[in-house]
Amino acid sequence: MAKVVQITAENFETEVMQASETRAVAVLFSSAEYPDCAPYSQLLGQLSTSMDFTLGVVSCDERENMRLIQAFRVQSVPEVHVVDKGEIGDVIQGVLSEADLKKRLEKFFV
Repeated sequence: MAKVVQITAENFETEVMQASETRAVAVLFSSAEYPDCAPYSQLLGQLSTSMDFTLGVVSCDERENMRLIQAFRVQSVPEVHVVDKGEIGDVIQGVLSEADLKKRLEKFFV
């Protein structure tokens, strides 16, 4: 079932790790400070509906999310980590075209 969830250190274990045991979860790291993040977030939200997957959004602007950012070794934003069965299945760095993004995600959500 498609849904978009704001991920924090408090709900990470349930919304990402536990959920990924039954179905992969795409985790988007983004920041309001970078203009590419908002449209990319919208595109991922649309794809989560059409491809029926959970999109977890981690705001890099929130100080309390620093542990997650460091744990995932986020290099730049936007950055998408696909978590499948508790493991990182793919890391998508930077902005991809809709077609390329969809192709990368189809490995997990078709």
